[in-house]
Amino acid sequence: MNITRLKLSNFKNYDVADVAFDNKVNIIYGNNGSGKTNILDAIHFLSVSKSYFGLSDKYLIKDDQDFYRIEGHYSQDEKKDHIVIKYKRDQKRDILLNTKKLKRVGDLIGRFPVVLIAPDDINIVKGGSKERRDYFNKWLCQSDRTYLDALMSYNRLLRQKDALLKGDYTPDRLTMEAYNSKMIGFATTLHNSIRTALSDFIPAALDQYSTISEGKDDIQLNYLSDLSDQDIDVLFNNMIPQEIHARRPLVGVQRDDYEFTIKDMPLKKYGSQGQIKSFLYALRLAEFIYLRKHLKRLPILILDDFFEKLDQHRLSTLLSLINSGSFGQVFLSDTELARSKTIFEERGITFGAYRVTEGSIERDQ
Repeated sequence: MNITRLKLSNFKNYDVADVAFDNKVNIIYGNNGSGKTNILDAIHFLSVSKSYFGLSDKYLIKDDQDFYRIEGHYSQDEKKDHIVIKYKRDQKRDILLNTKKLKRVGDLIGRFPVVLIAPDDINIVKGGSKERRDYFNKWLCQSDRTYLDALMSYNRLLRQKDALLKGDYTPDRLTMEAYNSKMIGFATTLHNSIRTALSDFIPAALDQYSTISEGKDDIQLNYLSDLSDQDIDVLFNNMIPQEIHARRPLVGVQRDDYEFTIKDMPLKKYGSQGQIKSFLYALRLAEFIYLRKHLKRLPILILDDFFEKLDQHRLSTLLSLINSGSFGQVFLSDTELARSKTIFEERGITFGAYRVTEGSIERDQ
């Protein structure tokens, strides 16, 4: 699956941009702050209707404008698709697929899968449990519509339960049990789906890390959940007194975490910068492999600031993976073309180069 054309109007620092892509590898280069990452984020946005950086719609509109519009043309085999996402200030966002307005965001997610590797990925390791849950939830939602629907329903009920517990009146046990009865089914679906997905994902991630590091490090990834150790129905209802006392939910998949270790020690404390960076690339490559397998199409791979903080060996290994034939369309950003050009030409990889200057993008001839 390839994106063949991208058009932007009033998106971030772009007034108007219209660019065609026809290569497997596409290098977006320019000075820092010129808008390279915004191009990559627009491609990500078309796949999941969300900025990679979590910005709300009103912050995506260019200064002094009242709307933005992102438009993408996609091609897979003989099939062509056209997606438009547009938003006008103080109104609801519209998503149109082949001129037909989609009723819900869920109808878009998973159609044009994407994997984006960016410097902010460091928060998956260094941040709190929420950052790790968000990471796993994002690619699971792309791969499994049932998971997406269950997560949206569960989070809606969780917000309601949280508001109930923080309200002016203390809820009684029967009210709490009523909420739990609705949440337990979704929690079970989510928990079981995560465990099933991880049985594929974890071996792929560890294999990718072993390839990148030449098998030098003992890395492990573990899923931590209270729901793994107890009957979910019993766990939810046994926690009711504590939740009423604490005035907040204390049980559920929103408390899950993922443990990353190196030689049985926490990776975020004992891993070097290079080890952490390599592990994050391994996670993203495993994500790509998982989406490719379960969606039966090649996701777009996006690498923001790809060449930063990687030693020559890890860089060479990653480029060999990109050139192996198992990847589809790749977008990467760099501050200078010469470095990227030399690296790809040495490996015989055909690429297109696009220069970004202060909110404009042009293809090199």
